[in-house]
Amino acid sequence: MLSILLVEDESLFAKSVARRLEREDYSVNVTSNLSAAKESLDNNLPDILLLDVRLPDGSGLDLLSDIRSRDDNRWKTLPVIIMTAYGELDDAISAMKLGATDYLKKPVDLDELVLTLSK
Repeated sequence: MLSILLVEDESLFAKSVARRLEREDYSVNVTSNLSAAKESLDNNLPDILLLDVRLPDGSGLDLLSDIRSRDDNRWKTLPVIIMTAYGELDDAISAMKLGATDYLKKPVDLDELVLTLSK
């Protein structure tokens, strides 16, 4: 079973995503801010990171940059899927330059998310 860390501050959306992914047989851990995400990542490296760009305590792009700058190759190859709102496509481009695996435009279609994860 693959593990996913979902970093998303919109609680209803996060719950909806987590439920859907658990039905698809993923193990999902949800955090709502960068601080909790960093703590979770330091304690347990997931198989996939789903990362919102706009979070209450900063930008998901900063976390992505931090992850990619770590010396351990596991951090450099961790699949990171960025979730960004329609008006933030420049952020998605920046995320890809920082090493994001993919990005999804919000509101995220859960079927599209499952398909993206299966890749």
